[in-house]
Amino acid sequence: MWVRIKKVLRDWYQGETKISEPPILAIWSERHWTSRMAHAFIDFHLKEWKWALPFYVALAGLGLRFAGLV
Repeated sequence: MWVRIKKVLRDWYQGETKISEPPILAIWSERHWTSRMAHAFIDFHLKEWKWALPFYVALAGLGLRFAGLV
């Protein structure tokens, strides 16, 4: 079951490979809009992790505080 879930997530994240018709041959990946959003978020996080990580921790702390768990 976990192998199937992993395959579905990988296929969703990588997108569907398309091949164009001749005479122009091209191969590209067409991603779902949610996959494009995930790619944008991950690319942003990898580029700006130095200030984004403390921001995420602060948001999690605020969420816990307002939920009454802290």
